[in-house]
Amino acid sequence: MVVECRESPKGWPQVWRHQLRWARTIRVCQPLPYFFSILGNATLWPLLWLLASLPSTDLSFNAAPGTTTLLVTVHFPFAVWVAAICLFTRVVTALDQQRRLNRSTAHLGFFWLVPVKDLLGALIWALAFLGSTVEWRGQRYRVRRGGRLVKGFKP
Repeated sequence: MVVECRESPKGWPQVWRHQLRWARTIRVCQPLPYFFSILGNATLWPLLWLLASLPSTDLSFNAAPGTTTLLVTVHFPFAVWVAAICLFTRVVTALDQQRRLNRSTAHLGFFWLVPVKDLLGALIWALAFLGSTVEWRGQRYRVRRGGRLVKGFKP
């Protein structure tokens, strides 16, 4: 049976609160699996590895013999190539999954949103640990053990 779930369009603040509410609820209900869920972020880890290896990037300037031409040589560390391959694979697989689900290629121009979505997901993951309050249908709640919401919480 195919289940469809449709919701009215929401603005950025509503989507952000929704994602944070889900993340904090899941963190409270399943703390260990939620903690380790960050390991599946296919954009975060190659970028962190790349940032950690940037100091080893070698940039040298040489003048060609007998000319005034300046040659710039950049030696990229192995991490640059691995990160590029990982990110390329992440984007291609995400676009392929979207094509299969929608049976359309109209979304291909939004390829750049794949790493953006992953990095925002990492931010939401981290923010889930920085509080236990959520907003749902205009009301503030505190998330208790088992995912129970306590209404009327004042910050």
